[in-house]
Amino acid sequence: MVVRAVAKDEKGNFSEVVSETYFVTDKDLNRYKDYTVISLVTNPDNLFSPDYGIYVTGTMFQEWKNSEDYIPYLIFGDSRIKGNFYMKGSDWEREAQFTLFDKGEVAVQQNVGIRIKGNYSRIVPQKSFNIYAKKKYGKKTIDTDILEDNYDINGNLITSYTRLSLRSIYDDSRIRDLIGRDLFYSRQNLTSLDSKLSIVFLNGEYWGAYLIQEKLSDDFIESNYLIPSKSVSLIKDNENEDGPEEEVTKFKEFCIEYSKKDLADETIYKEVENYINVDSLIELYASEIYISNNDWPGKNDAEFRNIGEKIEGNEYSDGRWRFATSIIN
Repeated sequence: MVVRAVAKDEKGNFSEVVSETYFVTDKDLNRYKDYTVISLVTNPDNLFSPDYGIYVTGTMFQEWKNSEDYIPYLIFGDSRIKGNFYMKGSDWEREAQFTLFDKGEVAVQQNVGIRIKGNYSRIVPQKSFNIYAKKKYGKKTIDTDILEDNYDINGNLITSYTRLSLRSIYDDSRIRDLIGRDLFYSRQNLTSLDSKLSIVFLNGEYWGAYLIQEKLSDDFIESNYLIPSKSVSLIKDNENEDGPEEEVTKFKEFCIEYSKKDLADETIYKEVENYINVDSLIELYASEIYISNNDWPGKNDAEFRNIGEKIEGNEYSDGRWRFATSIIN
């Protein structure tokens, strides 16, 4: 049950909206009392308005369909299709209340920004969300130890996040990803995201099983690998995610150039080894092949490096590219 209230004075001025989520776990909801449960509450128009709702194809799709740019018979998921839920960036972020229940107790309750996340998964009915903590919503961080196995490279538990993701479990491949993450998480040379199974309710309605996890970003690299976010270059799905755009160009040019060279030549191989962490690349390939990820390579992968000064005692700051598993979108 979601209760939203607002106060109005005699002059017609309104207070801020206050929202609360209640679970009465004496009947059907009793099944969720031992789970991590997340409630997202937002104005329904933020999701379903044809003009600015982030969860629907909306007016944008209709206008594209009636324009000269319309291409019939495109498969949903094609980047050339226009629609609200394909949009990215802060313009397509909407305010919502985020409440996290851990075994029936409220662990987090604050306003956040939400965006639709993913690639192909944007077309499925159960869409994924990115969650953003920002000062304009009240708090700049989400403080929780819900990801109880999430430690930085010095062994300190991470309990503060600027961004989280809710990754929908809309088919069995997402369960595969969760199993894969458990297999790969301890690999020193391979980056993966800590995840936990949760149940999401959207405006009081059951919305399904989700993985709550970190969002791969420069903030993630800072909190996990202790590299300042301003010094992080991060590429995701062959596109710049964080850092200078020229880093993406240089990375792609290097890959093309050295793919044509003889890596059996020790000098050439050493040049590659100085630019990328080869062990990290090997573990990326091994992990993707092992879990039979048919949406890779080219999608669902990422790489990062430190473009700032090397940090004494931090091997991850050596400036070489390191790789992340596919469990990111």
